[in-house]
Amino acid sequence: MTEPSAPSRQFVADSKFTIKNLRCFRQSSTISLGQINLIFGANNSGKSTLTKAIMAMSRILTTPRSVTEMTTTQSRPPLLFRSPNNNELTRTFKVPPTQLSFGGTKEPIELTIQTEWPWEGPETQMEVSMSIAVRDKAPLRSVKLFADDELAADWSRDNFGISSIGSKYIHAARLASGQAEPRSGTFLLGKLGFHEEPGSQSNGVTAAGIVQTLVELGTGIAPSADEVEPRREIRRFDQVPAGVNKIIKDVGSSVRVANPRSSNGQLYDDASGLVFNLDQVGSGIGQIIAVAARIDRGVAKSRSLVSVRTFPLVPITEPEAHLHPRLQAELGEALCRAALENPMRLIIETHSDALLFRALRLVRTGQIPADSLRIIFVEQEQATGESTARNIPISSSGALLEPFPIGFLDWGLEDLVP
Repeated sequence: MTEPSAPSRQFVADSKFTIKNLRCFRQSSTISLGQINLIFGANNSGKSTLTKAIMAMSRILTTPRSVTEMTTTQSRPPLLFRSPNNNELTRTFKVPPTQLSFGGTKEPIELTIQTEWPWEGPETQMEVSMSIAVRDKAPLRSVKLFADDELAADWSRDNFGISSIGSKYIHAARLASGQAEPRSGTFLLGKLGFHEEPGSQSNGVTAAGIVQTLVELGTGIAPSADEVEPRREIRRFDQVPAGVNKIIKDVGSSVRVANPRSSNGQLYDDASGLVFNLDQVGSGIGQIIAVAARIDRGVAKSRSLVSVRTFPLVPITEPEAHLHPRLQAELGEALCRAALENPMRLIIETHSDALLFRALRLVRTGQIPADSLRIIFVEQEQATGESTARNIPISSSGALLEPFPIGFLDWGLEDLVP
């Protein structure tokens, strides 16, 4: 796939993500994603489901084997679930397919990403929509490409093809990329795990390539490794991690990783001169090291992708765990700065008002642009178990433009009132 225009290489693209009938999200919920995304909500409200759904969409449509796995009937079910649906969706959520839809219904899961046309030309909202059947041996039902709400290309079990609108945008992408116009009869749809015209090939941009590019720009490249506890994070290091130690120092800790493979002295305290292992320090230090390791992997991935205009998706769950509020704020600032200095889409599931207020202060003082930050609130209706997600808008001065939802940062205020 050829590179889009220069701005798309340099900045993380804004996008909109829609989730429907996945786990607790029965109805369609759409959120706006920026470079730094803070997801708030009560426990078990659906924050992790939202993050994993974004990761799953990226993995399904950008991992070479995943589309084929979801469109091909597998004759030998894997032992993990005793089901033929062992694919990127079930691997990301780590549950059987029958537990993926809301209430175990047979209705398909729908995931959609929308972002702007990345090549030169008229501004166009492009959308990739994916429908997944949770009880079928070949779960991926369809992938559709839209341009300003008009169908451009369609890959499905019974119907596939490209419209005149889709051909128009492929020609525009080829022209912007300096590619020759395709010869008459050249197949422009491209293969996306479903169908491809026998014997036909396209040596340039295809509709399938556009889908992959849009998903990469809309979600980011999902991490190959999931989060693990601090002890296992340290074991991942082959040598002293300079980037991790820099983040730890920026947070204000004097402890650094000195010998990750040692059995009796992994850490060193510059203030006291003591050498110790992770189990000899507080849980807070371990949490800082674990989060620093995850963001450092995102930095390394970002730098490796800079020449091909993509960027990583870096999800982090509750970075504030075990930390004093001041350290929560300092760690939040370090994460925001890392995301801006090394393009990545950072998604943080958090309950920390200290982290939120520090991010808003960085906007207020002009240290990060307001349009790089998104505040997302997830809430669940107790009577039905249905979750919804929405953005809480912020101003250029770093103020929330809507009143706090009930239970959002105001819990316990009545304890302060006489």
